[in-house]
Amino acid sequence: MRQIVYTRRLGGRLIAVGPGVLDASLAGLDEPATVTAQLSFADERSFELTGTVRIEGVGSVRFRTLDAGRLDPARELGVRLGTAMLEVCGGTGQFDGAYGRITSNFVVRDDGEITDHQLGVVFVAVPAKEEL
Repeated sequence: MRQIVYTRRLGGRLIAVGPGVLDASLAGLDEPATVTAQLSFADERSFELTGTVRIEGVGSVRFRTLDAGRLDPARELGVRLGTAMLEVCGGTGQFDGAYGRITSNFVVRDDGEITDHQLGVVFVAVPAKEEL
């Protein structure tokens, strides 16, 4: 197995799609990547998250929350702070069979703008010829 450690800064929008459900669409601010995800709220502050990170020409990684994420008001009006610990549960391309963890720390503005800072540790299979 090969370990990949990364940090990524993403920006995008949250859009309400139903009661207690938000869709997230983000893109890499420093490098090419896109994230699509859905947040399902149990109450005003707790949510479950599922989604996919796609890197063009490389593959994608699927993730979901390990435990409920949190979204809390900040001291600054119109801003909420969020955190989630995510489990990597597979992928495609170079991420086929991937597993690991991603920590997501994000800021959401009242207009739905979101900035997410991620730290990931992902394990992927090494092709047999590279293991020698």
